[in-house]
Amino acid sequence: MANARKHYLRQLWKKWGLLGAWHPDSPVSVGDVGSMRNWRFERKRSLTDLAVDFELAEPPNTVGAHSYHSASGIEITANGSVTAQPVGTGEVELTFGKSGGIAFHAVGTVETRMNDIGAIEDQIWELHEEGNWDEDRVVVTKVIKAESLVVLVAGKGEASATVTARSADIGVPDFTNLAGLAADFSIKSHKGMETAIIASGDLTPLFEAICMDKTGVLRKRRIAAAAPGGRLLDADLAGSDREDARFIHWSYDLDDGDYQ
Repeated sequence: MANARKHYLRQLWKKWGLLGAWHPDSPVSVGDVGSMRNWRFERKRSLTDLAVDFELAEPPNTVGAHSYHSASGIEITANGSVTAQPVGTGEVELTFGKSGGIAFHAVGTVETRMNDIGAIEDQIWELHEEGNWDEDRVVVTKVIKAESLVVLVAGKGEASATVTARSADIGVPDFTNLAGLAADFSIKSHKGMETAIIASGDLTPLFEAICMDKTGVLRKRRIAAAAPGGRLLDADLAGSDREDARFIHWSYDLDDGDYQ
């Protein structure tokens, strides 16, 4: 289960540069404070509990859908009857040709994030200097909410799943692409799946978090960026691009033991 989880989370990271909640239907909110244990966010408290003021960006950014499936080793085909009006319905069969293949589809997605992360970092740093902030803590700064979610992770050997769904498009729907699906799902059957999750409601499958740069990751990247051909990506910085920036975005690349 742990290997399947890490593979799933790393695939989402590569696709969107976002962290994945595990389980994918676990609640996560902007301002949550916790730690990353084996790539899993464990909530401890919130910034509000610590009297750290923050505001949300307004209005939330409506995205619509986040859809992804493994680039190779997966085949998506349409089965059953497909109706053209008013909304297309049918079955989607996903066949995974190798272990570890994933399919992720979230609809009704809305992005909510913090304003002025730099000011929040300053407040956290003050807590740290007062001895009231553990260095391994992370803070959730952005979440992607979803109305409905399907997550499939193939186990060893040949795996498959049949999902009953509807299309958001008027007319004959294209069920060969997960992005063409809307919010009504049900898993009719599956075999050989490590994980098969279908959920609806107030879901948070994706999020972003910052952490203290306690091991000098940012400093090392600045040194590397100064070398011939080196460069520093904007994504390496969290709330600000100040030379004394002390926070970075938590990523699975930091999973070197120090962030466990």
